[in-house]
Amino acid sequence: MNWLRSSAGCALLCCASAVAATPWPDHEFVQVGGGADTQTLALGVAWDLPSPVAVWDWATLTASGEIALARWQTSESERSRAHTWTSQLGLTPTLRLWSHPGYGWYGEFGVGANYLTPVFQDSDRRFSTKFNFGDHLGLGYRWGKGPSGSGAHELTVRIEHFSNAGIREPNPGMNFFEIRYANDF
Repeated sequence: MNWLRSSAGCALLCCASAVAATPWPDHEFVQVGGGADTQTLALGVAWDLPSPVAVWDWATLTASGEIALARWQTSESERSRAHTWTSQLGLTPTLRLWSHPGYGWYGEFGVGANYLTPVFQDSDRRFSTKFNFGDHLGLGYRWGKGPSGSGAHELTVRIEHFSNAGIREPNPGMNFFEIRYANDF
């Protein structure tokens, strides 16, 4: 359980560091996705850390922190037309590997803390906790020029997994395939 507290603390510290570097977010985003009869829509903002994490001859590694609010919609059962809604608040630090710093193609990875209310439930699964981890892998492209000279728009395809990492059973998890559009403020 100590690793869980350490992981959550590290996620919050990374996001707080990004926010402290510049209080106004660098990007806003909208994200849509779906998986296993559940759809999701998220809105959020992201802060870039001011300096790259690492620079090599062939690539640059950058970090950011994001805050997202989302809604998950699922049918209560296959026979019912009623829908259940779950709200999500997420804080996620993300690492990006760029072929060219700040524009063009990139790959990203993030692990963050998420609060879901009410506890997610669909016809096949029920989460046992409101607190869950979300981890994602993504591939994206950034283009255009913003006020700072960096790319103004980006499109990312992501695979995201939510689960409580074994805090409590059952822990069925949920996977989403997502598309995200972001632009600079």
